[in-house]
Amino acid sequence: MTTTLAESYVDFSQLAQGALRMLGNVYPVDIGENDLRRLKAGMLTMPAHPDVPEGLAALRDNGFRLATLTNSPPNPDGPTALQSAGLAGFFEQQLSVDACRAFKPAPAVYRYACEKLAVPASDCMMVAAHAWDTLGAQNVGFSAALVTRPGNPPLPVDGLPQPTLVVTDLRELAERLIEDRR
Repeated sequence: MTTTLAESYVDFSQLAQGALRMLGNVYPVDIGENDLRRLKAGMLTMPAHPDVPEGLAALRDNGFRLATLTNSPPNPDGPTALQSAGLAGFFEQQLSVDACRAFKPAPAVYRYACEKLAVPASDCMMVAAHAWDTLGAQNVGFSAALVTRPGNPPLPVDGLPQPTLVVTDLRELAERLIEDRR
């Protein structure tokens, strides 16, 4: 968020590599070019949680429009993280904050997604495993579902919007959304 607020955007990969170098300086650990390449490769090849393909398929097969909005930049040198995880085919669009030169939860990012999808914010639901992401989306009128992966519980603060739904995985999200639609 600091880079967004300071209007000094660098892409997420560069930021992650800089953070690794900074931690190397803090904890006297040598960080070499190979470490930086491994970090970037790791970010591009993370596997999906086991529930994700089934949950996305259920949503898609029940008529939900699916799009991604990632902090990661496009990868001109090869497959994206979604492609590597075998998930790209579920989404009609794969949007990156890189086009806005700002990171989530900046409101401009969510407005950009609405513009690209040609839908009002009130028709969108942000599904995320981080409360900051749902909070940013709700700030511009999205509904929100928080997937409570380990270490990512809701943020119970009076005065802050709470997620519309809180679920443990994407299968549960699909079940609840499909049931609500009936």
